[in-house]
Amino acid sequence: MLFPGTPAATAAANVGQVQAGAPGVMIVDGELDELMKIVAEEETLTLNAQATAIVSDFEIQVYGGGNDQSVQQLMGNYTGSMQELGYM
Repeated sequence: MLFPGTPAATAAANVGQVQAGAPGVMIVDGELDELMKIVAEEETLTLNAQATAIVSDFEIQVYGGGNDQSVQQLMGNYTGSMQELGYM
């Protein structure tokens, strides 16, 4: 989602003028469950697919944290996954 007046919106409006390799970052803060719903929405998936066709090295990284409960949940998921693979 591009917000008017932000560097990302300005860059999108001036695609021919953007320097190669100029990074862009968007940070979205909120409840992890709600953010993951947004990541999986059809509109988000469509926009992300279009972005990969327009720019190079487009990626999405989701990080959780911010409170003890979410950090413990993420570490529990990670540990369980590693155990299933036989790494722990």
